[in-house]
Amino acid sequence: LSKLSKFNRKHDVNGAPETRLVIALQDLGPSFIKIGQALATRPDIIGPEVALDLLKLQDNVPPFSESQAREIIEEDLGSSIEELIAAASIAQVHMAKTPEGHKVAVKVLRPGIAKAFGRDLDAFRWLAGIVEFFSSEARRLRPTKVVETIAEVIALEMDLRIEASAAAELKQNTQDNPYYDVPSVDWDRTSRQVLTTNWVDGISFKKLKEIKKVGLNPNKLAENLVQGFLGQALNDGFFHA
Repeated sequence: LSKLSKFNRKHDVNGAPETRLVIALQDLGPSFIKIGQALATRPDIIGPEVALDLLKLQDNVPPFSESQAREIIEEDLGSSIEELIAAASIAQVHMAKTPEGHKVAVKVLRPGIAKAFGRDLDAFRWLAGIVEFFSSEARRLRPTKVVETIAEVIALEMDLRIEASAAAELKQNTQDNPYYDVPSVDWDRTSRQVLTTNWVDGISFKKLKEIKKVGLNPNKLAENLVQGFLGQALNDGFFHA
């Protein structure tokens, strides 16, 4: 992995160099992208250089067309896009405005995503079975069980109403935390394939120079982040991963 991460071939949607590893995971399909996203959170396993590279999979995945997004929104919510969302710019960031003038974020499931995940998971199940059959060491890691766990998680993620419900519960749990806020769900514009929340402007934690430029204290932000997570995990047993 460390060798692959050093070979740049093209650039992502933000103009940053993409590596063969990122390109390969994107080309292999959504399940492999999710694996890459998960690995990006474990620099202790794959090393900081590769982890930083895989972070591109968190927010630089190539977008699908605006026409496809509009079609999904209209079909799933049962109304024309003009009635639901005004001045829509459904693209990389899914930013839009409601007819009432509220700025919102619209999340739309990718076309054919369920079928693509199903295909990849079938391949994972087959591979896990082969590994367990031929390797006693791998058998102890229970790869088949791991694949089934991934399948269960993905099944939940295929219904954005579940994500909306989780966001609403998290917002309620953290309402007394002055350093933590969760976007409000617009339930009238949310369905199985579409999730709409109020829009939040912010700065990525990866952009440390910009954070300092606007006068924020990175150490205080980190402290608030850890305290917010611990409060969710230890007090509520329900946390943002």
